Amino acid sequence: MNILVTGGTGGLGRAIVERLAQCADNLIYFTYCSSDIKATAITEKYANTITMNCNQTKLEDVERLVTVIKTWNLDVLVNNAWVGSPRGIRFHKLESEQLMEYFQNNVLSLVFAKDCTWERNHGLFFFSGVKM
Repeated sequence: MNILVTGGTGGLGRAIVERLAQCADNLIYFTYCSSDIKATAITEKYANTITMNCNQTKLEDVERLVTVIKTWNLDVLVNNAWVGSPRGIRFHKLESEQLMEYFQNNVLSLVFAKDCTWERNHGLFFFSGVKM
């Protein structure tokens, strides 16, 4: 399978990439924002991984990812990337500006990726978790 994991160099994302890469039949694409060293370590360990730098808060990075995705013939998209940090407060107590920032940075950018990925009308789309 051809699989894209966003946020694939740390924590849960890295664990997902490494587990999926253990099957040589899988081709794993993964994005990262600032972890060049970690991304290189993964691609050196697993020959069936391909990495792409993408800061999902930057429109030009998201547009570049969307363009490239169209050539990857994806079967699965795992949205693991998250921009921001927990605020230590409950979701319903977030200020509207904070909520909008989370939504724009962490949801809207991946909606574009999902839409172009599913032009083939099949595949799986996962969100690995919400970190608010």
